[in-house]
Amino acid sequence: MTTYETFEAAARLPAKPRVRGLRFPALPSWPLLAQLGGAAGTGTGIYLQWGLAVTLMVGGVTLVVVGMLREAGKI
Repeated sequence: MTTYETFEAAARLPAKPRVRGLRFPALPSWPLLAQLGGAAGTGTGIYLQWGLAVTLMVGGVTLVVVGMLREAGKI
């Protein structure tokens, strides 16, 4: 192998591996729909238990701060 062949081999890019596309049915199956519905229900329950409480607390603090800034004439 000559020096030129060595440089030529080093300059070649490695072949990219082919990635197959994911298979996803056009119409989801009933077990998949049941799992997605359960996940949505769980997420909604967690939000109602924790997220809504946090939203109300942050909103209340924001109203107090905005009210204080208005009373002080800063807004």
